[in-house]
Order: sequence, then structure tokens, then C-alpha cells
Amino acid sequence: GAAVGTGGDTNERVTALIGAGVDVLVVDTAHGHSRNVLERVRWIKKHHSEIQVIGGNIATAAAARDLVEAGVDAVKVGIG
Repeated sequence: GAAVGTGGDTNERVTALIGAGVDVLVVDTAHGHSRNVLERVRWIKKHHSEIQVIGGNIATAAAARDLVEAGVDAVKVGIG
């Protein structure tokens, strides 16, 4: 597994990590209930549906629901 953020080069990093054999990605940010995280999760699942994706960090049920709807396989709970 490997962690990625939401920066401009993340799509290329995701593709390179998968090419290197990664089977789980964590979209890991301080505020996981954000538009950028949700968009990144959707992009990964659209282009690499075989990859398990964990999204976080979150602290609310609404954040968990939104991440699940975006396509995560698991959420990372806890801030700080």
C-alpha cells in the first residue's frame, strides 16, 4: 500500500504506484471530507477500479457517507 494526497501530480503518482505493484491506496489528508479528496477517490476508482482505496482523515458520519458514495473501500477515522 501507499499514501497519496490531492496535489496536481497525484494522478501520475497513482498510476506509477499501481505500476509498481501497489494494491491499496490511502487518500490521506488532514481534512478528508473535502471536494479534492472526493474527486481523487472518484478518479482512482474510475481509472483503476481493481485498487482498494481508503479515504481520510474524517470525524463525522456525513464524511463517511460521502466517501463511501465516492467509492472508498474503507475510511480512516480520527483527526490529529
